[in-house]
Amino acid sequence: MGTYADADLAGDEGTTKSTSGSAVMLHGGIIRWISKLQSTVALSTADAETIASMAAVKQVMHLRLFLRELGQEQSDPSIVYEDNNAAIALAHGREQSKRAKHYQLKVHYLNDSFVKGVFAYEKVATKEQLADVFTKALPRDDFCKYRQWMGVRPPPNVKDQAEK
Repeated sequence: MGTYADADLAGDEGTTKSTSGSAVMLHGGIIRWISKLQSTVALSTADAETIASMAAVKQVMHLRLFLRELGQEQSDPSIVYEDNNAAIALAHGREQSKRAKHYQLKVHYLNDSFVKGVFAYEKVATKEQLADVFTKALPRDDFCKYRQWMGVRPPPNVKDQAEK
């Protein structure tokens, strides 16, 4: 099971809140995705990405429990693909946060889940960040690439850029 987590910083013009996006892939197909405005204003890209990662890891934990109930327990850590080095360092406990208590709790939750082997981060290039499609409007070519990557076919009456 692999999960892509991403955020845009201050993408909502009215509130300057960021949008979290994540996509969970299993056996080559997308099984869960989220696009949600964050409840607090992030002060940096690392903050926005950490909040998005925390939400994604919570989903991973729920899905791991569900798979265990189905007799498909995941023994290896689930991979979370993240394109922000600072967010990865925070979750690994290599960076310290002097932010408010609610934010510190999120960082400790990520670090605790990482230490317990629930997930492992893998750095992904920004152009390969599948969750981008859930955080902002994308150019058509990028949207079509990510749609295909998720295994989602266009409606029969829509011509894809690749077909033109």
